[in-house]
Amino acid sequence: MHVQTLGALEAGIKPIKPKNLLLLCYLALEGKQDRKHLQMLFWPEAADPATSLRVALSYLQGLGKDLFRSVQNQVESLIHTDAQELTQFYQQQQYSEVIKLYSGAFLKGLDLKNSSTELEDWIFETREKLASLVQWSVLYEAQKVRYSMPDQFQALAEQFFQIDGAPPPTLEMLRFLYTLGLEGYLEHRVLKEAAELGVDLTTLQVPQKTNLQTAIRPVQVFVGRDQELQLLHERLQQIPPAIVTITGLGGVGKSTLVRAYCAEHHPEDTLWLKADGLKDASGLLHQLGLNVQQADPWVGLTDTLRYHKGIVVIDGADQLSGLDHLQNWLRFPDLRVIVTCRQPLQLPEESLLKLEPFSIQEYRGMGLSEVMNHPAVQCFEKHAKRNHAAFKIRPEDAQDVVHLCAALSGLPLALEMASSWTQILSLKEIREEVQQVVDPEGDPQSLKPIFEASWNLLSEQEKQALTNLNCFLGSFTREAAVIVSGVQLRTLQQLVRKSMLQMEPGQRFRVPPVLRGFIPDAPAEVGQKYQEYHLHLLDTMDATPGQQLMEFAGAIPDLMEIIRRILHSSTVKTLPLLKMFDTSGFYHIGLQFYSDIIRSIKIIEFPDIFIEYAWLCFRIGINSEAIRICEMLDDHDMDREVLMKVYNIKASVAMAVCNYRVSEEYYMKAFSLAILVGDKGRVFLYGINYCLILSENDKNNLAKDIMEKLEKRLDKLNLYQDLYINYVKNIILFRIDDDRRYILYMDQISEEARNNEFMDIYLHAVCKKYEFMFDISSFADDSNDLLYAMGIAQINNNISMYNSLKVVQVINNLDQNYDLFELIYRMRSSRDRYSLALLLCFIASFKEMVHHDFLKKVIDYPFMSTYRWERLKKRLADSEGSAPENQLFEKSYMKVLLEAVEWMVFKDHQQEWVGDRQHHPHPEATEVLHLLEPHPTSPERSL
Repeated sequence: MHVQTLGALEAGIKPIKPKNLLLLCYLALEGKQDRKHLQMLFWPEAADPATSLRVALSYLQGLGKDLFRSVQNQVESLIHTDAQELTQFYQQQQYSEVIKLYSGAFLKGLDLKNSSTELEDWIFETREKLASLVQWSVLYEAQKVRYSMPDQFQALAEQFFQIDGAPPPTLEMLRFLYTLGLEGYLEHRVLKEAAELGVDLTTLQVPQKTNLQTAIRPVQVFVGRDQELQLLHERLQQIPPAIVTITGLGGVGKSTLVRAYCAEHHPEDTLWLKADGLKDASGLLHQLGLNVQQADPWVGLTDTLRYHKGIVVIDGADQLSGLDHLQNWLRFPDLRVIVTCRQPLQLPEESLLKLEPFSIQEYRGMGLSEVMNHPAVQCFEKHAKRNHAAFKIRPEDAQDVVHLCAALSGLPLALEMASSWTQILSLKEIREEVQQVVDPEGDPQSLKPIFEASWNLLSEQEKQALTNLNCFLGSFTREAAVIVSGVQLRTLQQLVRKSMLQMEPGQRFRVPPVLRGFIPDAPAEVGQKYQEYHLHLLDTMDATPGQQLMEFAGAIPDLMEIIRRILHSSTVKTLPLLKMFDTSGFYHIGLQFYSDIIRSIKIIEFPDIFIEYAWLCFRIGINSEAIRICEMLDDHDMDREVLMKVYNIKASVAMAVCNYRVSEEYYMKAFSLAILVGDKGRVFLYGINYCLILSENDKNNLAKDIMEKLEKRLDKLNLYQDLYINYVKNIILFRIDDDRRYILYMDQISEEARNNEFMDIYLHAVCKKYEFMFDISSFADDSNDLLYAMGIAQINNNISMYNSLKVVQVINNLDQNYDLFELIYRMRSSRDRYSLALLLCFIASFKEMVHHDFLKKVIDYPFMSTYRWERLKKRLADSEGSAPENQLFEKSYMKVLLEAVEWMVFKDHQQEWVGDRQHHPHPEATEVLHLLEPHPTSPERSL
């Protein structure tokens, strides 16, 4: 039977009671469920929920259809729903089918009275989840028709804001839509909604994944801190500014105080960074959606926040290293910094605000009216009312609540946890439970007593569930909880309600770090399931492409732990985790992980792990370490498969430092070995790279021969490979001899790549087109295309590509006084030599901007390809005796540009090997290598 859930709840047979039909839909979407869970979910107020479920199932069975199957205590649905079809279409990337199928909000108009809160939550969460899939489908369809069918694009952009049941657009959605290029009221609406989230999209300085806002989470209970609020306000206003550090015990309310202050004084310009458990600033960068490829993430963080106006909060910085860098932030005039941690930072420019628990001792013996004025009692009462609306402190309870608050040392988190018991215990019983576990000789401000009391009030099932879940180091899904710990959704929800679990975005759960040490260790059999689950997760990740890996990001701490456990096993698999680090931009986390594990293994036994570490070093810009590891592998006489990857890394490093001759040498070696070992995927990928570097080194004849052989042998090209080869052929064949055809073909290639969502090829084609336009002194004419490409580069964490496009944008708008100084500073700070060389060459290329001394300086210290060097030599000859024709080369600009040239040369001297820096003709190779059959699938960006 097929059931409609979108727009209404209807079935194709005689009328079924809505609740019974809803039961079938729930089972269809959530899978097989335990009878007890269904009883409490659908009939929480029934006198006998078990009987109610039996009656409902008997009714459904009497309809004469195979609607469900019941085995022992499990019930499974046999129906199909349109909600399932929609999800399948989305997973298959059939976005137009998703849009057609969506006829309205999930279970729209369904009467939910007498339903459990959990069931209502499930309906609303599912409704928003499905509508969000439709939102993204509309965006992807709009992207496909942006230029080919502008009217349809306009209709889809309008439809995006009219999807029934959809939640407010996320910043990621708004950013995606804006980069497509909007006009009129739609552009105004997108900019307005993004501004409400704290982001100015017109600057294009915030990557799509960034959440520079924030929506400060509402403070549900806040009492007794008026004086601290005023002190915090005064400290933030003082001149000169200082770093305001709020210290105090765990659970004393440090974060709550800051949230309350920011919600009142800075609701739209607060940037909240979670530092709990972080050891370095890379995790803070990732929260901004940034991937700054440099050794010290604090440099990238400082560079990113220099123009932020408002408050930056670093919450829970107890383990964070490098906090002395915060002193550099005090130079930024519009930025104020708040840090929460348990101990002072010991910085010279620090203003301390220590938060103490609520003192309650002096209230003993007083009546109810006096007691109710105390913040500890108010805190307890407000939290209790959130859990039990009818809760009220009676006069005879006055001393019980005072003694209870005193036993809990007035600690807000402890008061919140104890308040959850008011649904089942009286105040006197709660007081007795707490006092039984309080140690008079121990720390009166410890969370241990309240945790033990909370633990004692859990059912045995809940205790075992929490113990089993304590094996997870990161966040986990409901599926993981079931597979590893045998914990069902209902129990998870109960633990969340009792403050023993935290709920996170994306339907993920986490054991609160502050409680982890109190919970017993999971039993061995759970530990074994935990290991098996995460090993299976690594296998799943290995077969998962690109950006889809982000759904596994919450499990990174657990995946790293499992690899550490089985590190010396022959089955250890680290490559999927490397793909996650590489795709997501979590380079610093990955670098720390690999740095730790290579200390305990031998390079001769685990060469692939050392190669992965070297690759991460290259990706983050630590080229010296990447080369050091490659040389170690080279010295150990490794087999051809290892050396092939070593040479690829060396070639990539050489390219990154603009050493094209060395890069050519190593790409040739990597390509040759790929042929010898029969690695078809790398034959294609390394062959492409080798041809590109040959072209840059002005060896088009050899590049043509290689491409011809490559194309003949790869006679079964898929669309991706065919497009990639056409991209390379265009560079080789037409860049020198046919300007118009080169630009036309690059436009065609970029459009086809974009339509097929081959975004790496799209970015390469767009960049090469614009680079060539500047080589021939032509300005870019399509700013929308440029902005879109920059957005895609940000989405894909391709910082070098983004910087290259930013160069184009800046040079293209020099007449609008774009800040050249800032761009040069950013490239130097991120050590992006390639983009800086590109910038300097572009400036030198423009006839109307030629300054003879500057151009000569660039050519004297060549840090570019032979192709571009030859063009600049010709430009120099043409500029003899000329004077600059605009104000670009006034003294201040000349100073910055010449300093940039000197920096490039200095960086060359710092490289451990730089090869021959002089450009001179190479003899053409006489033999073209024999090529093997093509790889059957598209190559990944990897080792």
